[in-house]
Amino acid sequence: MATQTALVVTEIGKPVTATTRPIPVPKENEVLLKVSAAGLNPIDQKNRDYGIFIKHSLPAILGTDLAGIVEKVGTNVSGVRVGDHIVTQSNSAGGSDYAPLQQYALVGTALTARIPGAISFDEAATLPSCAIAAFIALFHASGLNIPPPFRDVTTDFDYRHTKIAIVGAGSNCGKFGLQFARIANIGTVVAIAAVQGEAELKSLGATHVIDRHLSNAEIQSRVLQIVGNDLVYVFDAVTMDHTIAISLLSNRQKGTVAHLVPGEPDKTTKAEKQAGFESKQVIGSGHMLPDIGIPFWKAVPQWLENGDLKPLGYTVIEGLDANKVNASMDAYRVGKGTKTHVHP
Repeated sequence: MATQTALVVTEIGKPVTATTRPIPVPKENEVLLKVSAAGLNPIDQKNRDYGIFIKHSLPAILGTDLAGIVEKVGTNVSGVRVGDHIVTQSNSAGGSDYAPLQQYALVGTALTARIPGAISFDEAATLPSCAIAAFIALFHASGLNIPPPFRDVTTDFDYRHTKIAIVGAGSNCGKFGLQFARIANIGTVVAIAAVQGEAELKSLGATHVIDRHLSNAEIQSRVLQIVGNDLVYVFDAVTMDHTIAISLLSNRQKGTVAHLVPGEPDKTTKAEKQAGFESKQVIGSGHMLPDIGIPFWKAVPQWLENGDLKPLGYTVIEGLDANKVNASMDAYRVGKGTKTHVHP
């Protein structure tokens, strides 16, 4: 049996180490991908250190974002051929055969996108986890439930007169949220972020940028000046208590906050919202929500080709270097991590 190199977690709280394991064989509706770019995210550090999703499946391979070249095709596969360049979010529920921190990984074809010729593997690999999380937050019933901007979806929803605020708009998930708001032609998009990045945020879709370093009261005041007292959509990409996000909602209409990080706002802020509000924890997985995941990945190539969806920045680790990969995850733990891709 052919083998490959992989980085694995063998004990929770310990560094990943290199090992040799068999190259998996694609089954029905699957392909074997030669991994060109394996993206790391903060969840990988949490899995390594705390075993959030992997503690019962050791040894485990980490990673959520992958892009590469189709090496083999399983049965009943259509629309994907050997040699195709594709990008996807790994199916963590499938186990280590589907994780990207190895030379070859399995991919289910229903939730993949062809990579346009002008887009590199690394550029494509900036998308999967952050982009799908932001898209679900804005356009799925488990998030803000704005109708998704798919070409084959007909709706009379008034995007142009819709207002949304994005807390943590300077994060990768926040930046994709801005882009999807622009793709949907949402009329007013208020970004709460560091003002040093104002030009980039406006190029991605923000109509207004408010400095996240201001006091909560000042942020509220400035948002109120822009949208009035009728904001009903807030996407919180980064905070744990969601206090600032909920404080921005209308006091006279019921609103919704979609957030990526679990947490609870302070009681005073909750009590201020006399019209009520919904706080929704978003699960950023197209595999768990195929009703939106499948059409999302189907739309991605056209968005990339049109320039509507722009990849974000990244750094690269060449080879399956366990020391460098561990250092990258250590940086996430202390809040200094950057989007990092490994080239297996």
